Amino acid sequence: MKKWLILFMMMIILWVPTQTALGQGGVSFASVEVDLWPEYDNPEMLVIYRIVLSPDVVLPVDLTLEIPAAAGLPNAVAVQDPNGALLNAPYERQVNGEWATISLTASMTEIQIEYYDPSMEKAGAQRNYAFTWRGDYPTSALRVQFLQPFGASQVELLPQAVTTTPSSDGLTYYTVDLGPQTAGADATVSIRYTKDSDALTAEQFQIQPSAPISGDTSGRVNIMDILPWALGALGLILVGGRLWWYLQTGREKPKATHRSRGPRPSQARPSRGAEPSLASSDAGVYCHQCGKRAEGGDRFCRACGTKLRGS
Repeated sequence: MKKWLILFMMMIILWVPTQTALGQGGVSFASVEVDLWPEYDNPEMLVIYRIVLSPDVVLPVDLTLEIPAAAGLPNAVAVQDPNGALLNAPYERQVNGEWATISLTASMTEIQIEYYDPSMEKAGAQRNYAFTWRGDYPTSALRVQFLQPFGASQVELLPQAVTTTPSSDGLTYYTVDLGPQTAGADATVSIRYTKDSDALTAEQFQIQPSAPISGDTSGRVNIMDILPWALGALGLILVGGRLWWYLQTGREKPKATHRSRGPRPSQARPSRGAEPSLASSDAGVYCHQCGKRAEGGDRFCRACGTKLRGS
C-alpha cells in the first residue's frame, strides 16, 4: 500500500512541472482571419492578419509568425486594445530563404499584421495569386476573405468560397472557411480573376457626385441668375462712393495760392462790370479788382492777374 502511495505521489510531482511548462510554451489561436485585398491602394496584394489568441494564453507572450521574404518590411505590426485602437508593437524581422519571421511580444489578445505581397502574377487581363498560411501555431478557426477589386470579373477561388457577400460600397467579399488548423501544417488558397485596367480600388472611393451636375441640381447656384443683382449692387456702391467723395470735397474751399510772379497776360482773368478807379496812396498802387498791393513796375496784379489801371 505504501509503495503504491509513494509511486502515485511521484507521478503527481512529475506531472505538475510538465503541465506548467506546456502551459507557458503552448501558444494557440482562437481564430485567424486573413484579408486579401488585391490592387487596393497598391498594385500588389495587401495581406492582413487578424489574430485572436486563445483565452488560456498568458500575457505577455512572445510570438513568431512567417510572411513572404519578398514582402520586405511589414506595413504594420500592432496589437489591438479593448477599445479597438491599434497600437504599434516592436518587432524583429529575420529572413530564412523564401520566408521571413516576424517576432514580437503580444501584450493584448488581438494582433494585426499587414504587408504587401508582390508575388501576384499578371498576364494581360489575367491575375493569379496563391496565399499560404504557414501554420506557425494551432488555430481553432482559419478564414480567408478575398475582396474583389474594382473592375474585376470571373473570380475563382480554390477551395471554393463558402459565402459571397455584396457590400454597400459596390464590391463583393468572398470568404473561404478552412476550419481548425494544426501547427506546422500549411493551408493554401488560390485565386484567379480578370481585370482589364490597372485602376486601384481605393481611387474609386474618392468623393464623386451621386448624379450628373446640371442647372437643375439642387443647391447649385447659376451665375446668370444672380448676375443682374450683382451688377445692381455694384452700381449702388459706385454711386454711393461718388456721392460721399463729392460731399467730402465740397466741405473745404480751396485756398488762394500766392505766386511770387504774376500770371502771363493770356492767363489774366477778365474784369467784371465797370472798372473802379485806381486806388493809390503814398504807400504804393493797389489792384482795383482784388485790392492787392502792386509792386513798382507791375502791369498786372500778382494775385488775380487783372491789368492795373494806369499801367
